[in-house]
Amino acid sequence: MEVCIPFLIVIGGVIVAVAPIFIIAGVSSARRKKFQRMIAETKQDILNRGQYYPVRYASSKKYHRFFKFFPWETAGVIFADETQIIFFAAKIKGERNVEHRFRRGDFRLEYLGTENVFINGFITWFVIETYDDKYYFTSETGTTIFGSRSSTRNVYDGLLSVLEPDRAF
Repeated sequence: MEVCIPFLIVIGGVIVAVAPIFIIAGVSSARRKKFQRMIAETKQDILNRGQYYPVRYASSKKYHRFFKFFPWETAGVIFADETQIIFFAAKIKGERNVEHRFRRGDFRLEYLGTENVFINGFITWFVIETYDDKYYFTSETGTTIFGSRSSTRNVYDGLLSVLEPDRAF
């Protein structure tokens, strides 16, 4: 019985220490889904003309920063038709209703995979590179990052299939 009490105290301490992380992740996931649902509803006329996917976004600065709680800045929806890619976000750095447009021929789309585990964890990324900046994206996987590899690859392949329909995957 005496051994049981210290064990319960340790277990309780671990639960108290870890619980806030899961609470923050759950609240963040719910907020991202709300933003993505709002974007899908307000941009429905555009989104119906091509393919779109829920994604998470990181600027080049955020992507390469070593110390960060989350490796992404915001969530949104990435859309592609045969002429362009558009990233819609509800909010980035205080700016609301953000749209990043990438016209075909003005950008390069590249799959990065799990490029730097020490900086971005085990999250899989692809990048849209323009003449002056890089925009990093990963798939929306919900509360955890599990499944990022296959779902990010599916988003990347889906964008390519719209932009380059003759390309074999």
